[in-house]
Amino acid sequence: MAKTFQLCVVTTEGTVLDTKVAYCGLQTPDGSLGILANHAPMMCILREGELSFRTEDGEEGTLRHSAGVARVKSNVLTLLADRAEDPVMQEKKPAIG
Repeated sequence: MAKTFQLCVVTTEGTVLDTKVAYCGLQTPDGSLGILANHAPMMCILREGELSFRTEDGEEGTLRHSAGVARVKSNVLTLLADRAEDPVMQEKKPAIG
C-alpha cells in the first residue's frame, strides 16, 4: 500500500506545488482535516489559511492560500484557490536523545 500521495496546488496563475507527500493538513470552515495516503475520495471547501504537509523523508512545509476547494481522488489531493504563496520548507530538527 502506498505511503505517499500527490499534492497539487493550482491557482489562476498556474501550479504552485506538485509533489509527493506523506501527510497534508487542511483548514475547512468546520475545522481541520488531515489527509494521508489512500484517503477515501472526497471534496471539501477550504477557508483562507495555511496548509501543512510532510514529505516521505520527514521534511515539513507550509503554504498560505486563499479560500478554495480540495479534492481527493486516486491518491491525488488537488487544491484549487485564487492565490497561494510558494511553500516554505522547515529545516529538519535533529532527534534529541
